[in-house]
Amino acid sequence: KSWSGYQDELAWASLWLFQITENREYLTKANLHESLMTTKTEIQEHSWDDKRIAVKYKLKESLGVFGSDVSSYEKEVHDFCQYNDPLSTQKRAVFTPDGSLYISEWAPLRLALNNYFICLLFDFERYARLAYKQMQYILGDNSKKYSYVIGYGTKFPMNVLHKGASCPLTGVCDWGYKDTIKNQNNPQILYGALVSGPDEFDNFDDSRDNWKQNSVSINYQTGLVGLSLALQEYQANLNDSEVGRAPDFDKAKIFNPDYENV
Repeated sequence: KSWSGYQDELAWASLWLFQITENREYLTKANLHESLMTTKTEIQEHSWDDKRIAVKYKLKESLGVFGSDVSSYEKEVHDFCQYNDPLSTQKRAVFTPDGSLYISEWAPLRLALNNYFICLLFDFERYARLAYKQMQYILGDNSKKYSYVIGYGTKFPMNVLHKGASCPLTGVCDWGYKDTIKNQNNPQILYGALVSGPDEFDNFDDSRDNWKQNSVSINYQTGLVGLSLALQEYQANLNDSEVGRAPDFDKAKIFNPDYENV
């Protein structure tokens, strides 16, 4: 079920069809669907369900090429990013004591990554440091020195809720087997997977029964990979005179389990 309605999905699809075909009819359709998107709830996230802020950002970029007035879209994206900035003087999101953006109890880390990805696209110079700090938090720069990417660092989830990771390489894996490893770590390590993440006080319970905090999903990975590559790409595109605008970032450090000091 889409809690934000379906107009954002139709607008999002139309925008990508426009980008591929350059047929302006799709841009017109995207504009129409955007005007019909729900305004009943405040935009606080970019997710598989709620694509409204991404639609507004892409409309700003697409319509701006043709000289259209995109100031309203620009303001909405600006306000969204300000909401995700702990130093903003406007209304702000919740941040954990260790500084992680906390949008929702349902997989907060993927929402933090997704939101900062949009803000990097909008204004890299302003939001690169925040995005980088969020990535560092996820990789273990927090009070618990705990990485939420499985297999990265020295402390990470060992009991993720995942059938493949909790089954042995050979033999039967059924409900009976689940009971036999109740007090044991998963026999397999799900390298590279991002878990849902801790609560608003940075507390985390590494338990297979803790589906709220210790589950994994493909849509969690998109934010992790997307933000990693965004930081790396922008860093690579800086010329010598601009070095220092972006934080020192190397995606190899994130995907190398042996690298500990990001």
